[in-house]
Amino acid sequence: GGLDPGSRARIGQVPADAPEFPRAQTLLLLDAKARRDDAARDRAMTTLMSVPENRYNPALLVEQAEIAVERREWATAREAARKAEQHWARLPSELVWSRKALMYELQALANTGRFYDSEGEDRGALQAAIRDWERYRRHVTTKDRSDLVARADASLARLREIEGRLAGGAP
Repeated sequence: GGLDPGSRARIGQVPADAPEFPRAQTLLLLDAKARRDDAARDRAMTTLMSVPENRYNPALLVEQAEIAVERREWATAREAARKAEQHWARLPSELVWSRKALMYELQALANTGRFYDSEGEDRGALQAAIRDWERYRRHVTTKDRSDLVARADASLARLREIEGRLAGGAP
């Protein structure tokens, strides 16, 4: 969010065949995200994902999944997070734990959203959400992150309560 308009314009003029093009577009993406400029973020993401090798970049796929969750595009979010998970080994070692946590969380959020949007009809989405939150919880307990464990616990409690009501036939 610290780029001034002139810097954004200069970075945006980096040619697609330049070696620094991916970094330039990534800077524009992160700047737009920090400024909450959805249109600029979308342009940068579209440009980045148009490069074939970026379609398997787990860091970019996580960003794509986050955008999809914000837009309530559950299938897109699940697919991008799943694909990011498949390619997590491409991440720098210092990012593996945090990005895997985000991958698991985004899958859980996507399935939770899918269930809520179905107004309780999609029991498969409910089961998938519970499984995803459980996996997220297992992952975040490997570090001293009680805030993330609490987030998982709250989501699991809410979903399990719904599951119990649906199983018991309660309204």
